Amino acid sequence: MNTATIYSIGHNSANSPIDRAGAIRAQIAKLEAELKPLEADIKGMGVGSHAGDLFDANVADVAESTSFDGAAMEEKLRDMGVDNRFFKNIVKVRAGYLRLTVKARR
Repeated sequence: MNTATIYSIGHNSANSPIDRAGAIRAQIAKLEAELKPLEADIKGMGVGSHAGDLFDANVADVAESTSFDGAAMEEKLRDMGVDNRFFKNIVKVRAGYLRLTVKARR
């Protein structure tokens, strides 16, 4: 399927929502590929504020951070004999959700 076909699908409201969603994601992917080198150029300008004719950009240096590996910590604590009563009080449960993946058909 070529780009012209994808563009046509994205602009024809009679097509299925699956085809339209796929076409939009294909357009987004093309735009993101175009955006990457521009972002690299802007980051190359260095830390600070930079002005364009229509937009301003700010490049910030984000410090390195660390986090704990929860699964490894739980395994170690269980190896040390900590039981489920402890984990019951500290475990956070994230609600389930639907994830949608749309990709071009081959």
